[in-house]
Amino acid sequence: MGAAYAAGLPMDAVTTMLATLISLWACTLGQLWVLDRRLGTLVERGPKGLCGAQLAVHLDAEISLVEGFYTLLTY
Repeated sequence: MGAAYAAGLPMDAVTTMLATLISLWACTLGQLWVLDRRLGTLVERGPKGLCGAQLAVHLDAEISLVEGFYTLLTY
């Protein structure tokens, strides 16, 4: 928000949400990059892609629903 204020953007909900999204994605991608870089030296790469059964389990996991509702409640 400090950068948005310095850039002369309006201090409203839209700017706040955009700043939040940018910061969350920057942290997520930064962690992904660091983790991938560190694990690349320790673990060799396996086959890529998800099989159908594994994808079905991931899409049907109740924890995703619980975490989604928790995020909605906290934000």
